Amino acid sequence: TKGMPPSSDWVNILGSARVARVRSNYPAASCVCCNSPVCTSFSIIFRVADMRSSLRRISALLLSSALIVSACSVMSVTPSTASKVITPVPQVVTAAVSEALKQFQSRDVVEQSTIIRERYAPDAIFIDPMMKVKGTKNVQLEFYSLIKIFKTVDIKEKELTVTEGPKNTYKADLENFQTYVPKREGFLSRHLMPEEIKINVLTSLEIQKESGLISKHTEIWHDKKVPVPGFVRPFNGWLTANMFKLLGWGKDVDQSKAAASGGKAASPGGKIATE
Repeated sequence: TKGMPPSSDWVNILGSARVARVRSNYPAASCVCCNSPVCTSFSIIFRVADMRSSLRRISALLLSSALIVSACSVMSVTPSTASKVITPVPQVVTAAVSEALKQFQSRDVVEQSTIIRERYAPDAIFIDPMMKVKGTKNVQLEFYSLIKIFKTVDIKEKELTVTEGPKNTYKADLENFQTYVPKREGFLSRHLMPEEIKINVLTSLEIQKESGLISKHTEIWHDKKVPVPGFVRPFNGWLTANMFKLLGWGKDVDQSKAAASGGKAASPGGKIATE
C-alpha cells in the first residue's frame, strides 16, 4: 500500500483490532488496488515484528496482496453516490403509494383484495420488522389481520422521495406516522393491549415502471425496535400466514377475490356476506 512502512513489515488479516492505530499512525495510507482508504479502515493489515526469514517475508507479502485484491473484489469498493431524486413524482408512483396506504386503513376485505390484484405483482414481497412474506395471498393475509385486530388505522403522510430503484423500478420512500387502535373486545385484549399504538414509519415501495405494480413493500419502524433478525423473518411470515389460515382468514381472502371480481359483498367487519 502507498504511504506505508517497508512492505516486509506488513501482512494481511481480516481483523479490526488495530483500526485506530493504523488510522492514527498512517493517515495517508491507501489501498494499492482501489486507491482508497477503505481497506485500511477495515484493517486488512497488521504489523509483524519478528519476520526475520526472507522466505516468510515473501510468502507474507504474496498472501497479503492476494487477500487485499480479493477483499476489494468481494466488497466491490466504489465511491458511494446518492441516487438522484426524481421530480415531479410520476403518476404511477402517486397511485401506487396511495393504494398501498389504503391497504392499512381499509376495513373491507374486498377492497383490500381489489388493491392487491390491481397494484401488487403476483410475486410481491412484504417485509416489516417482524416478518417477511411473498405472494399476493400471503401479503393480503397480513393486511387482513389489521381488520381483525384493530378498530382503526390512521396514517398521516409526511415526505415522499422517489429515486431510481433496482431492475427498472421506481423506489418510493414515504415518511409517515401511523396510529393503531386495537379492538380490545375480549378480557385478555382489554388488559394486555394498549388503547393506541403510535409508530413513526418509513414505507418503502419498489414500483415497476412499465406495469405500475408494487414488487416489494417494506415497513421500517423508526421508534419501535423489534429484535427479530432478518433471517428469522421469513419463518415468522410462514408461521403467521399458516396461523391466519387455521383461523379461517385464508378462506375469507379467497372469497374476497371472487367478490372483488363482482360477486358477494363484504360486511363492515371484513367477513364475506353469504347469499
